[in-house]
Amino acid sequence: MTEYSAFLKHLGINQKQMIASMMKRIPDSEKLLIGCNGLVKRDKTMIIFPLKKEWYEKIKSGEKTVDYREVKPYWTKRFWHEGGSLTFNTISYDYEATKDVFPFPMICKLQLGYNPKTRLNAIIKKIEVIDGKDTDLHIDKPVYAIHLADVREVENA
Repeated sequence: MTEYSAFLKHLGINQKQMIASMMKRIPDSEKLLIGCNGLVKRDKTMIIFPLKKEWYEKIKSGEKTVDYREVKPYWTKRFWHEGGSLTFNTISYDYEATKDVFPFPMICKLQLGYNPKTRLNAIIKKIEVIDGKDTDLHIDKPVYAIHLADVREVENA
């Protein structure tokens, strides 16, 4: 069982039902490829957030539940691919509000730097665009506020 499959199982999500549900909402001209590991993917199967040690440890301990990323095409593209049909520049993502349409949450990996052996898995519960001045980034630009839940350390990453 892959790490992704194990995390879905922990969340009580049937992977085959998730794939079938996602495929129903995608026009034939936009169908995604099914990888050999059974994941629905276009370019990426899961969003990975590289983190500095300070933020990684705070998220791991539960002290920090929101990660911030500057609004840039790089992140917008990844959120759109993972979410399937949302454009986060104009529409906030809220899993609780959209689970009737998209019944499976966005799942991400939080990684200490670029070391794939030190990772956390989490659910993205909500993404909203906010002013970056009052965030960890302290920038005068819009940022994505990525609300995390069910953060779990990955064993044997």
